[in-house]
Amino acid sequence: MANTIKVNSEGELLIDGIPIDVAGFNENLQTAIETIKVNNTSINNSLSETITKFNTTISENNALRDKKISETVKYVEEAVGEARATVESLTGVSLSKLEENIALLNSTAAGKIEELTGLLSKTNEDMSNSIKIFSAKEKTINNTLEYLRSHVDSTDAALFKPTYVSENMTATNICSLSVDTSEKAITIKLPDPGTVNNITLFDAENTFGTNNLIIEPNSGGTIVGCVEDESLEVDRDGVTFTLVFLNNKWRLL
Repeated sequence: MANTIKVNSEGELLIDGIPIDVAGFNENLQTAIETIKVNNTSINNSLSETITKFNTTISENNALRDKKISETVKYVEEAVGEARATVESLTGVSLSKLEENIALLNSTAAGKIEELTGLLSKTNEDMSNSIKIFSAKEKTINNTLEYLRSHVDSTDAALFKPTYVSENMTATNICSLSVDTSEKAITIKLPDPGTVNNITLFDAENTFGTNNLIIEPNSGGTIVGCVEDESLEVDRDGVTFTLVFLNNKWRLL
């Protein structure tokens, strides 16, 4: 037998005539927020450790680059010194040829330095992009947490004090609707998905089987079990269900 779910004149939610105490849910929601805060702290710590490791790697790469540059410069200086010594000990050696060799050595050293500099620049860019990604995720988590904090009271009221509906309407992202189809079929259009989406629908007069409840997705949206933009018709009396938006689809709970 289906449960009878109604809202009395004082705005209380009744299931089979029994008032439902929603204080426990609010307490659980607060606990969930505290859990998110703890998890957010853990993420911040992990992000801090990751940034520290990135900075250490950058410092090590810079030190390696400086060492390679120093070794290359020393190699060039030694080659130039040996070339000059050879010229001084031998006669008939073309100084222009020696200068060409020195220029070739300098060009090779410059190429190696440029190659190392490019490699270090690419590494630093990749690390910088990774840090930006972590920072963006942290910002998203913080924004979600602030959203939950600011909507605890409004969410509590929207979920547990159903709104009586007897005409076609577009639902909000967080709401509880007691839909009366005793006179005609009613169409509830789903909103564009937001940060939090929780829409609960009740059969106010146990008449969904007589006059169907029609659930219309948002433009371009999909309800699980239907194709894109296809509506879902509920034809069973006394049903109660909740719609949430997960993995780019509306799903029934």
